[in-house]
This record gives sequence, C-alpha cells and structure tokens, in this order.
Amino acid sequence: CVEHAVGCRDSSWFRYRYLDKPGNHYIVMLVTRRVSRRPVGVLVMIARADDEAELLDVVAPRSAFTALIHVARITAHRLGKRHLFSWMTPSALSWFEGSAPETESTDVVVPGGLVNDDELARTVIDKWWLMGGDTDFR
Repeated sequence: CVEHAVGCRDSSWFRYRYLDKPGNHYIVMLVTRRVSRRPVGVLVMIARADDEAELLDVVAPRSAFTALIHVARITAHRLGKRHLFSWMTPSALSWFEGSAPETESTDVVVPGGLVNDDELARTVIDKWWLMGGDTDFR
C-alpha cells in the first residue's frame, strides 16, 4: 500500500532545492523545542509581494505540523506580512487539519498517468504529497 507518492527528500535534494539557489530568497528555519533545543522540523518560506508570505515546504513528523504552522504564522507577521498561504495537494492538506486552514481549490492537475505507467498511476491517485516548493510554474 502506498501512503503517499513523494520523491526523495534527503539532505542533498534539500540543499539543491533551497540552499544553493542564490537568486531566490528562501527563509529556511530549523524549528527546535525551547528548553531541550531538540529539532521539531524544518520550514521553508518566502516573502512575496505586498502583504503575503508563502509556506513552500515542511519537513517534520505529522504530529509537529500544528506547532510548525504556528511558527510560520509568527514568522510571516514578523516579516510584516498579513497573509500566510501555501499551495498543496489534498493529501498534503490533510496533515494541516489541526491548524484551521482556510482552503480554496485551484485548476492545477497532477498528471500521474503521463509521468509513470497507468498501473503505477492508479496506485498513487489522490496520494501525491506536493507543496509550493515542488513547483516552478509561477
């Protein structure tokens, strides 16, 4: 059984995608617990025009997502942004349930059958876990 259809998310990919991009101004944060300083997760954000900040990626266990969204909201506020938004697939959205998100649909379609063979596409339908950091169409 495939829970989610995600690509490799190791440290090399993370460095390539966010840290080694001098033309982009990503905000990459390692969020830790206050007292123990143990890692909770990693957030990737970017300040957009006007009053928006975008949450591009989250690397953390599901149990940490609500706390990380709280940190992302505080960070957006500190950046002078009134709105925090993110683009994601429905399966990724399910991990954000505890953060009371406001949602709206887009016309973006993940073409699973065009990327892989039909049999594999059927096993991962509605299981893509994608966020804004996985896209370059904007």
